[in-house]
Amino acid sequence: MKRFLVVTLMAFVVASVGFAAAAAEQEASSERITLTVWTNSNMEAFPPGQDENNNPIHAYLEEKTGYKLHWLIGSQENALAKLSLLLASGDPPDLLSPISRQFFGELVNQRVLYELDELIEKRGSIFKRDDVVPAGLWLAARSGGHTYGIPQQGAVQSLGGPLIRKDWLDEAGLEVPTTIEDFYNVLQAFKTMRPESIPMTGDTNSVRGGISPFAGHFNAAVIYAESNGKVIDTRVTDDMKEFLGFLARLVREELLDQEYVINKGKNIKEKVAGGKVGLFSSAPWGLRDLLPAFEEKNPGGKYIFIAPAIDKNGNAGVRERNPIRGFATIAADSKHPDEAFDFLVKYASSREIQDFVSYGVEGVHYNRDSNGIITATEAGAARKHNIYYVIWNTPDAHLMRAKMKGFWPVYEPTFKYSLYKDVTSYAPPIADLEAVKTQLADLTDEMFDKIIIGAEPLSAFDEYKRQWKQLGGQKALDAVNAWYASTQ
Repeated sequence: MKRFLVVTLMAFVVASVGFAAAAAEQEASSERITLTVWTNSNMEAFPPGQDENNNPIHAYLEEKTGYKLHWLIGSQENALAKLSLLLASGDPPDLLSPISRQFFGELVNQRVLYELDELIEKRGSIFKRDDVVPAGLWLAARSGGHTYGIPQQGAVQSLGGPLIRKDWLDEAGLEVPTTIEDFYNVLQAFKTMRPESIPMTGDTNSVRGGISPFAGHFNAAVIYAESNGKVIDTRVTDDMKEFLGFLARLVREELLDQEYVINKGKNIKEKVAGGKVGLFSSAPWGLRDLLPAFEEKNPGGKYIFIAPAIDKNGNAGVRERNPIRGFATIAADSKHPDEAFDFLVKYASSREIQDFVSYGVEGVHYNRDSNGIITATEAGAARKHNIYYVIWNTPDAHLMRAKMKGFWPVYEPTFKYSLYKDVTSYAPPIADLEAVKTQLADLTDEMFDKIIIGAEPLSAFDEYKRQWKQLGGQKALDAVNAWYASTQ
């Protein structure tokens, strides 16, 4: 009897241990995998007590996708270098979205991105739909026969455009300028009428970049443009030299802000709101709050959107929106590539998830009118959601958010100016271009700004062209032309 009790007790203990082990194994298997998600630094400030990993949207995404999620926010300074180090660290993030075109090409060359072809073929049917990823975008995601990213459609419809003081035009008895000569004469009139004013302000991008009032006139709104069946680098053309000479003249005559090289968004807004500026170009996003602030401080003052100076073919516009907003990618050394891809599929496949992230809950965060237009409530306006909707953004959601957030009046008027196309917008990473892209951009910024502010004479443009070629600018251009010819 005693022996029987011992045997029975031992059997019970063994069974209990077995059940405990099974229970522990089941519990371990049910633990959610943690995915680390990297996104860029365009982040809104969260209210007290919340951050990127502690807020209602974050909790919702964890619940709906079944994963624990940890967001990493990219650095605002030396972003690419820091991201490269992170990806090579042995403990990289799993999912990265969105990765810009520039970053994507560099990271492909560094071989730190995961080859996605098998995952797309087996489990990525959502991305094969032309309404989700237009077929023409895939070429830009491939290199050496492999796919390293999922292209996101460019949602932004316009990069912005010029605004001018209509009240100053009326006071001077002038019409809205259309030609380059008209613009020059208007700036002169503003300076004569108001000597203390800044006839035109901006920063490097808005003065000589894609949304400049003048770049299109000088065929300089994009870098790689098509001309007579071939691609040219507009940075080394005679038109560019003429453009730099024109801007240098504006600086000499104090028609262009003397501080334009060091201007940042904040002090440009201060100058505009203070009533000092006659002409400036801007992306739409800062204008929603800036223009009412200007009108409050300057009763009777009024800015209007105008077309840039017409080019030599009679067209007027700025750089066209990018057809690719960026790429969703997975780190080559991710510990959970399958799960990261699954998370992305769940997000991109679910209108419910996308709508909640973009708009919130109807009746709480937004109301919808009879035309389907969404208007944010006070609670909706306070939501901080941009680091989440950028994981998989869509044109429709972008436009609805623009209306919901009150950007439409300063956004829609600029759509018609989106004109000039950079031919590399659809290109895959081109090795000879990616190898020198950053160095060429740095050289361009340094030399062009020196010429414009008068630190170097216009003749220094010839030295710029020599250095451009020495750095590999011609080799890069030849590679772009070889790719372009293969597509024709």
